[in-house]
Amino acid sequence: MVSADPGSATAKVLELLGDDGSVDGIDTDRHALMLNLARALAAKDARLNNPVNSRAADSAGDTTHYNDLLDELRTVALSGRDAAAEVRDILAHFASNLRELSNGVEVLESRSQVLDQRLKLRKDVDATLQDIVSAVYLSPATVRNLCAGDVDERFVSSLQSLERAQTALAAESRPLFKESKAFTELTNVLELVSDKALEKARNYMIAQIRSLRKPGVDAQHIQITRFLKFRDVFSFLYKKNPTLANELRQAYLYTMRWYYHAHFDRYIKALCKLQTKTLTKSALLGSEDSGTRRALDLLTSTSSNDSTALSVTEMVNGGNNTMDPLVLGTRKSIINSSDPTVIPIAIAENNPSWYWMESGFRSFNIALMDNVSLEYQFVSEFFSDIKGGQWSKMVQEIFEPCFSSGNNYTLKLLSEPSPTIDAYGVLICIRLIQQFEFETQHRRIPALDGYFNNQFMILWPKFQHILDTHRESLAKHASRLNASKYGDLLKAGAPTQVTQRFSYMLEGLLSLCGTDAEFEPIASSLNRIRSDFESYLTKLSKLVTPGKKESDARQERFLYNNYLFVLTVIKDAEGNLAEQEKRHFEQLTSAYGMMQGQATEAETESSHNAAT
Repeated sequence: MVSADPGSATAKVLELLGDDGSVDGIDTDRHALMLNLARALAAKDARLNNPVNSRAADSAGDTTHYNDLLDELRTVALSGRDAAAEVRDILAHFASNLRELSNGVEVLESRSQVLDQRLKLRKDVDATLQDIVSAVYLSPATVRNLCAGDVDERFVSSLQSLERAQTALAAESRPLFKESKAFTELTNVLELVSDKALEKARNYMIAQIRSLRKPGVDAQHIQITRFLKFRDVFSFLYKKNPTLANELRQAYLYTMRWYYHAHFDRYIKALCKLQTKTLTKSALLGSEDSGTRRALDLLTSTSSNDSTALSVTEMVNGGNNTMDPLVLGTRKSIINSSDPTVIPIAIAENNPSWYWMESGFRSFNIALMDNVSLEYQFVSEFFSDIKGGQWSKMVQEIFEPCFSSGNNYTLKLLSEPSPTIDAYGVLICIRLIQQFEFETQHRRIPALDGYFNNQFMILWPKFQHILDTHRESLAKHASRLNASKYGDLLKAGAPTQVTQRFSYMLEGLLSLCGTDAEFEPIASSLNRIRSDFESYLTKLSKLVTPGKKESDARQERFLYNNYLFVLTVIKDAEGNLAEQEKRHFEQLTSAYGMMQGQATEAETESSHNAAT
């Protein structure tokens, strides 16, 4: 460290250099020169202050040397002033920059406060509108699906998103939002997207309805894969434009009406080609055609004096000829059959086999019931926007031509090629309809109720007419009775041909009756025909020569055997009506059995008296 007196030139130079011998803003060369000068001056001052060396300091050489140094110092000082001026300028510029920076910081601080206020306001707005914004948001992909995509699963999903957005927007009740421009613009945009989606939904429905009119199309397949799979499309259409939806529904109704009518008409034509067994007048109860006399020959082959006469049970077993049209046989099995199949069109048109009338009747009505069930299920699922009571009405309108064709087919079975007298066939058809009615009630499908009622109105009067025809036949037969023709039969006391046929017919009809048959029209019809049968037997029994005790015994035996035959035939029948009939014939058998015993005793006593 260089030291000097405070008032000396050396001290001033050192003050200029600074405590550490450095000057800010002066280059390195100048700094070194000034430092050397300061050191020289310091050495000079030290010698001047030293008395020993004072004379030497006054030497001329030293003076000159120091003057040179002072000149150089002057030059350096001037340069230092210039450097100091530059430093001042730099400091002034720095101060200016610092002021500008300070002003910028103030501006940034002000802007930060504004941004903070805006951020807070935005958070408040987001908290207020977050629900509605999330609800009405539609992605670009959703809009593309609705406006330019195909009707598929993505279209249905996009429809659901659009409906949610519109529902949320409509449910918004805040006046500040509803009165805003954003609300109006968003509503308009959603309406435009909805109109475009509505147009695509309309075109899709029209295309699918048209596809049902193509030849050979499977309607059930189209209903499942193209209608039910996208039923939300029609629901959307109904919500946006109920008038258009009703028009499309009516178009579907007329299309399916035509579709089912065409197919069922073809099926009926095929069923009409079946070889159907028909009964002639020989099947009537009072018929005496040779073809029905074989059973009579079996029963009357023995005389009254023949010890090997057939018992009533043997007569029943021997006379139960399954070829007799009044013997039910296995025809009842079709009622309880669990086979759901029907006669196909190809078999109906080309099968040479013979069928009873109930076979075609069952096939048609099973096909009709199954198709009505499927259609009702489809209507209730696809057109879920209409009330449940209207589903049945819509299905009835679709199948109205088919119901009419079914009624005409039933009438044709009953009247062609000639009016039928097949009481079993008609009653089996009635039981089938009752079974189908129970099935549709179990399925909860009321659309067939009207059709079934019409079938009952056709079948029950026809059944009663057939039984009345049997009564008329029996009355005609009774009017032609004479003793010469039935003498041997009366002597033998064997059941007549009419008794046999009546017994088999009664047993067959009772077998086709249920537990509540006593409340059906068949109960009164059976009472009437039974009364006619009893009148016939009574009239026939009176052909025995009256006035003789043996004749009375033969009458009682004849009536007893005939009523016993009837009772033996119907003994296995079940049901309330069957029990009533069995009790009735048990009473007749008991009464005539007792009378027969008394007559036999009287005859025996008379013979004994005559012998004595």
